[in-house]
Amino acid sequence: FRIHGMACGWLLSRHHEPMQHNLRSRLEAAVSEALEMRSHGSGLSDVAGLAASLSEAAWATCESGYTEPVRQYHNLEHLCAIFKVLDEACRWQQQRQQQLQQQQQKNEQHACMLVADTQEACGVNAAPFDTYQPIKHQQERAVHVCRLPTAVSLAVFYHDVVYNPRQPDNEEKSAELAVEQLTSGGANQQVVKQVHDLVMATKGHRLPAHLHDKKGSSLGGLSDATPTSGCGCWGELSACALFLDADLSILAQPSEMYLQYADAIRMEYGHLPKEEFRSGRAAVLQSLLQRDQLFYSDWAISHGMEAAARANLKAELEELQCDHGN
Repeated sequence: FRIHGMACGWLLSRHHEPMQHNLRSRLEAAVSEALEMRSHGSGLSDVAGLAASLSEAAWATCESGYTEPVRQYHNLEHLCAIFKVLDEACRWQQQRQQQLQQQQQKNEQHACMLVADTQEACGVNAAPFDTYQPIKHQQERAVHVCRLPTAVSLAVFYHDVVYNPRQPDNEEKSAELAVEQLTSGGANQQVVKQVHDLVMATKGHRLPAHLHDKKGSSLGGLSDATPTSGCGCWGELSACALFLDADLSILAQPSEMYLQYADAIRMEYGHLPKEEFRSGRAAVLQSLLQRDQLFYSDWAISHGMEAAARANLKAELEELQCDHGN
């Protein structure tokens, strides 16, 4: 029993064709970005052709995997749900970034006004207010478009591509398949490594060791952004935190939706007798409740997901214990 792939809104659409079209478009975009990142200075030619070939192969793999009969929760709807959460988080981060920059602009304007007032009081001829360089630089400062890093988009597709409830190594096999397919298709190797690490992080839903030491910084803050991350507002730490939180966000959903998720998980483990499933599921819930924190990103924390998730977990655990008592 694993702490595994969980995302809000597991039933998003009854219409599979639009859903699949949307997912395939996202995959094609992410694959193209991964190849374009490698092509710079590498002499890689026919990027469009390679991207089309890799996209087709990756989609065939995902469609086959996520539509297996056993998948009552870990299916294509699950991927749509994760992207819905990630898109919402990107919009939230974009607004926060704009607010921060607006506040910085106000602070610089205020500082320049103080300088001008001081110079005037001292009888010094001050330059016109609108010529102060800090203000001009602030006005010219571009607001980054907040979008998902390429590795995160690809990790969403690959993180549950291998899923057998009877086996304990699904994450390892999913990560290996991602590395093999993306590498052979010509993707940027830094992106491939990030995809591998993100997929493996879902095994225990904890930040990888090399990122865990950075938790003191603001997970969603601009200070975590790096040029290699593929976007202007998510760095490696914040991207991993957000990815894990999106995968666990079903835990914080309204109780009715959470119960649908719990029922779907029971169906995926239908090969187990009732008592064996009950004891194993209870152990997973207890393990989650014993953690210091379930969510890492500023987005999840600001939306009160920790308390909501713990309430759902406790309610399910109590029900399982009650069933055992009866």
